Amino acid sequence: MLRLLLAYSLFMTAALAGAADEDEVKTTMDEYFTSMKRGDFEWQGDRLSKEGQRQIYSLMNALARFADEAGEFDEVKQMFGPNINSVAEVKKLTGAQLYAAMIRLSVPKEEGWKQVMSVTRFRLIGSLPDGADTRYAIYIMSLPSPDGGDRIDKASMLRLQREDNEWRLGMNADLERTLKPVLESFRKKRDAKVNPPKD
Repeated sequence: MLRLLLAYSLFMTAALAGAADEDEVKTTMDEYFTSMKRGDFEWQGDRLSKEGQRQIYSLMNALARFADEAGEFDEVKQMFGPNINSVAEVKKLTGAQLYAAMIRLSVPKEEGWKQVMSVTRFRLIGSLPDGADTRYAIYIMSLPSPDGGDRIDKASMLRLQREDNEWRLGMNADLERTLKPVLESFRKKRDAKVNPPKD
């Protein structure tokens, strides 16, 4: 009987903890959906996990340095935000600012974005745990069909990480996949300029 009561107690504790996590995930995702609607990418940068902020800071600074050493900084400076004209200025930015700048660059211009978001609906389906401090939130983004038919639903997933007793956004995997080849390309250009092939 004691074992049964202990097992039941552990089950209920886990269930209640899971329910509390799900409520917190819903709050975070509701805020995320609002930021998308408003085009508030600065909020997303601020709520990016510390690990994600370190990652984006490292990637973007390496990109700035390689492009500059290759003599092509002007080709990439728009990626760091407005009025950024040197590697030194990139270094002064935070990971949150660099993340927001990259997300903003990847979406349509402000008026176009507002027009798309005005007819977009978001719906959280739930979240899947991956260990104690990571969850994958699954949601639907619903858009009108161009031909006026049924709405088009697209399922998406967002990684969340628990830090300082709250759920924060994980690094955007699509953004990371986009940045790494660009970084490698400028690294090769830098290497070719610094160490040109000998005849």
